[in-house]
Amino acid sequence: MALCSSNLASPEIALPAAHFNTVLYAGNAGSNHAITGAGFQSDLTWIKVRGTTDNHFLTDSVRSNRYGLSSNIADAANSKGADVFDSFDSDGFTVTHDPTYDLVNRTSQNYVAWNWKAGGAAASNTDGTITSSVSANPTAGFSIVKYAGNNTSGATVGHGLSETPELIIIKNTEAYADWVVYSEPVGPTKGLQLNGTGDAYDYLAYFNDTSPSSSVFSLGDSTSVNADTEDMIAYCFAGIEGYSKVGSYEGNNDADGSFIYLGFKPEFFLVKDIDSVESWAMWDGTREPYNKLSKKISPDSNVAEYTANTTTYAIDFLSNGVKLRSSYSVLNAAESYIYYAVAESPFKTSNAR
Repeated sequence: MALCSSNLASPEIALPAAHFNTVLYAGNAGSNHAITGAGFQSDLTWIKVRGTTDNHFLTDSVRSNRYGLSSNIADAANSKGADVFDSFDSDGFTVTHDPTYDLVNRTSQNYVAWNWKAGGAAASNTDGTITSSVSANPTAGFSIVKYAGNNTSGATVGHGLSETPELIIIKNTEAYADWVVYSEPVGPTKGLQLNGTGDAYDYLAYFNDTSPSSSVFSLGDSTSVNADTEDMIAYCFAGIEGYSKVGSYEGNNDADGSFIYLGFKPEFFLVKDIDSVESWAMWDGTREPYNKLSKKISPDSNVAEYTANTTTYAIDFLSNGVKLRSSYSVLNAAESYIYYAVAESPFKTSNAR
């Protein structure tokens, strides 16, 4: 057959926005401020104010109390999250203003909200040695897992996906503890911290040097992932061809940077240098609908999105991947990087920006 996109196989997910979507909104410091446009009822919503310094805000449907977590700090979940995040709705969510803890609805501030669809109400999962509560969307390779730790090396937890997760982000919601990140390109003997800038480092107590399977992931006895009787939350991601991908690339330290083939036009792109001390960085195609994209946001920092120039953190979103347009070390030193990307549209049906 001719080498053309029309002869590509039909994607597993034709409409990625039915499972992941980015929503922009303006705060109004009011009550019952309904944010619409997600296109579905989200199960994980991650919010960041764009124009000023303040913490990230994450909440999910499995932790029904809606307590707020911040990816840039190690603090336990804040009960005031329930005071500012009213509800998950059929087409978005509703927020309120609290002057002492307002990460989501300040007046005259603009926000970005990244939304993932899991499986709705959580179900009990007994696949592992620890029983978990799981909201899973196997079609899109995403699940939210809540479990109580037992401080036992070698414990396992069911994740509810039909695929082996390639990225797992875990937080102890009851204690001051780092966000721990497993990624398949790094492997189970090393960990990363979402709230920190460190490189990947050996630590048996995170994942017990054991890779996840198609049914469970393994734990060591670190209080960050398996504190006795304390509640943990894990966000699990498996790559789905044409929709999402977890992978790695080698930077070239050149403004004519590396090209990363994804097999889809990205909407969301998260990156971390695993060889050096560097911040995490993420971009999305909704805040910047045209190339170059340069308004980087860092999950490990409370700073506003970057707007000083359009070259330091420059990348292009292409119909089938990402092209790096900067030699800056956060994204393109001569080192190794991991990434997680989600599609705006499959390559078969995507258009150039």
